Amino acid sequence: SNGEWVIVTEFIEGKTLQQLMEEYPEEKEKYMEMFIKLQLEICSNKCTLLTKLKDKMTNKIELANIDSATKYELRTRLEGIHRQNQLCHGDFIPSNIIIKEDGSVYILDWAHATQGAPCADAARTYLTFSLNKE
Repeated sequence: SNGEWVIVTEFIEGKTLQQLMEEYPEEKEKYMEMFIKLQLEICSNKCTLLTKLKDKMTNKIELANIDSATKYELRTRLEGIHRQNQLCHGDFIPSNIIIKEDGSVYILDWAHATQGAPCADAARTYLTFSLNKE
């Protein structure tokens, strides 16, 4: 189409990992193991053209409605993370994973993907789980 960029979407028939965990609670451990392996697989890739996670987090800290002492503490902790360029999903949660009936896995919602330290991506996933338990 005249050399312009377009986004193509495709409907994927299946259930999210979140749905499966809710429907089959006795299988939750198996699903969590799958979830962890998927995140490790994602983070084993490098993607040097994406925005750097540290840059994104630095901007978020500066825009946050928090006091300057907390901003300083967060910037200091952020600088302590070793620079890496692994692929980080940025919103890796069970509802962003679709499992088809044949077992094929599709990972959705790559809008927050960055390059950075896998430990930071895993920490975000952990915090999402922790906050959603309440």
